Amino acid sequence: MWKKIWNWLTGKVNAYKEKGTAELDAYWKKIDAALTPGGGTSATNAPPIVVVDPTTPIADSQPTAQDAVDEVAFSSLKWTCGGFKGGGANLSTPRIANLKVKGTSGLSLKWLVGMADWGLSDGDAGALACFFCERADGALSGGKIDWISKSRGSRDFANPLSGYGGWTFSDVKNPAKAAFVVISRDGRKRSNVIAATWSR
Repeated sequence: MWKKIWNWLTGKVNAYKEKGTAELDAYWKKIDAALTPGGGTSATNAPPIVVVDPTTPIADSQPTAQDAVDEVAFSSLKWTCGGFKGGGANLSTPRIANLKVKGTSGLSLKWLVGMADWGLSDGDAGALACFFCERADGALSGGKIDWISKSRGSRDFANPLSGYGGWTFSDVKNPAKAAFVVISRDGRKRSNVIAATWSR
């Protein structure tokens, strides 16, 4: 008797499995047909499945020293004043922004990233403040006007107005395009270049 009961139960289970498998196969065929252009079955036309590993770190979106962050091309700056040639400097980590030129009194800027990577503390004026302005011939020429530290958000024009290092504003357009960049003492590294319109 127990054998008959066992055989009956086994038959029911097998029939259920076969029915369930058939229904499942039919279901997947419908899905595949809906996803395949023109109907039918095609694994190559199925949408790709992207698996994201949750342990994979997300890339840092912060700017790096190689980012193109110059407001005017560094290569366009002409080093004609200030007794220093910084045209060979490479973009480094310091970041500056918001250049404002105030008549002939001077300029101001905002520091975003300081010069710690250059070995300079916030109060260490060990880098060169370099200013450029648009001349009558259209060139952006200039050069060093002073030393600068991260704690100094402005520089005056006392040196350029005194003729320091061949400086003169006599042929500067009004208004004129102006640019500013910070260069390391050895001339090898620089900040990004910031720019503004200078009206006097």
